Amino acid sequence: MNSISENCTFLPKLKKWYHLAIVHNNINKKITIYVNGELDCDIRMTHNWMKDTYGEPLYVGYNPSGGDEFSNGIIDEIRIWNRALTKEEIRENMKRELIGNQEGLVAYYNFEKVSNNSEVADLSKNGNHGRLVGHAVLIDSDISSFSVDGSGIPDREPPLIYLHRGVKVVNKSKEIIQGQAIDKSGVAIVEVNGKEEKLDEKGNFLASVLLKPGKNEILITAIDTYENRTSKMVTIKREIGYATGEKKFAKYYALLIAVEKYENSDINNLDYPIEDSYQVREILHKYSFEYNDIILLENPNRDQIIRVFDKLSYSIDYEDNLLIFFAGHGYWDRKFMQGYWLPSDASRKSKSRWLSNSTIRDYIRGIQSKHTLLITDACFSGGIFKTRKAFEYAQPAIEELYRLPSRKAITSGTLNEVPDKSVFIKYLLKRLEDNQDKYLSSVELFTRFRSAVINNSPLEQVPQFGEIRESGDEGGDFIFVRRESKHLLY
Repeated sequence: MNSISENCTFLPKLKKWYHLAIVHNNINKKITIYVNGELDCDIRMTHNWMKDTYGEPLYVGYNPSGGDEFSNGIIDEIRIWNRALTKEEIRENMKRELIGNQEGLVAYYNFEKVSNNSEVADLSKNGNHGRLVGHAVLIDSDISSFSVDGSGIPDREPPLIYLHRGVKVVNKSKEIIQGQAIDKSGVAIVEVNGKEEKLDEKGNFLASVLLKPGKNEILITAIDTYENRTSKMVTIKREIGYATGEKKFAKYYALLIAVEKYENSDINNLDYPIEDSYQVREILHKYSFEYNDIILLENPNRDQIIRVFDKLSYSIDYEDNLLIFFAGHGYWDRKFMQGYWLPSDASRKSKSRWLSNSTIRDYIRGIQSKHTLLITDACFSGGIFKTRKAFEYAQPAIEELYRLPSRKAITSGTLNEVPDKSVFIKYLLKRLEDNQDKYLSSVELFTRFRSAVINNSPLEQVPQFGEIRESGDEGGDFIFVRRESKHLLY
């Protein structure tokens, strides 16, 4: 500014936008400089910047007493205030375009309105219009050709919304909307029909919506940190009742949870859970699970897992079926006789971010599905059972197994460790792939691969099958139905 200059540590890079805030505090005689909303340095003042103009106009980017010195760069906006802004105010204001009537704003130039005589309009309504002089010229800058470092200049591009379905026909009163909102500056809010939904760090969201019979248009809106917004419509048709004697078909949902990268170094990372989960998803699609109805969580923390369980608890109806798959670390606390899943934010030092078997059981009991099957490939996963028993008894007919509600679990072991490279998953998927029967119960599936796991496991693991205790099991079983056959709700 004018001939006054101060030195700081900030070294800008070429073709990067930066938000630079210079705070002049005459009380403590300091100049504070913020770059992209973060403190860069404090400088003891040697001049009063706003008074030492020597009767000259206030220049920005030019030194009137320094010969031909000028700023060799592009300026997008200039804002001048008559008070020292706090760091919080700077961070808040830099993410939005100003209206011009903010308290303390004395000059605001965004170079959108420049007259023929190079006058730059002051948008603060204070009449402090500026002028382009010397080497300053107005150009149409392609902002997209420059990257934004941190928060940079205001982002004017709206987020992108990706949905996992378009038009869909359902036969229920509730449905889950699953998608992802992406923006280079970060997505702040996603709304589904005007209701704000929770987001994870990748912009993924889940929303449960109520459906009226007939056509339902669901509006999804995403807003980034600069308040740019975009919307997308998804159409869901709810079938209108069923005629007398008409068959009603059940729906199959799956929640696949894969944790292989842990935030805390006191828990070892794993190599295969995400890869295994994608293989599970593909094989389930061959068994009447639609891709849209399979939720796959990669390295979720505890809160993200709980949020999805919450969504499922009020979106799944009594005629639906749910498969839950977990691959990651597990732990058995012998003192408290309690088993745990370890989400990505778990720490060995505290159980506060662990997910206990009792919590998992409570959600399985609360989700009002016809059948729920839990498959876990984790150490010490056998503690979820009510009982564990042999399966040499004769199976009831498929119709009887399906008629009675069930809450069953298949685990990769008992209360021992299991290998990272899962023999359990290998043979479970192989039996599902090789199966040629139209209907396959979970107990039959288990008997088909149990011996292969025992015989080929390097840690002598013994897979387990049984009812989940105190969860609502009434003696039925989860039935896998090959895609080429329709699945009837009895």
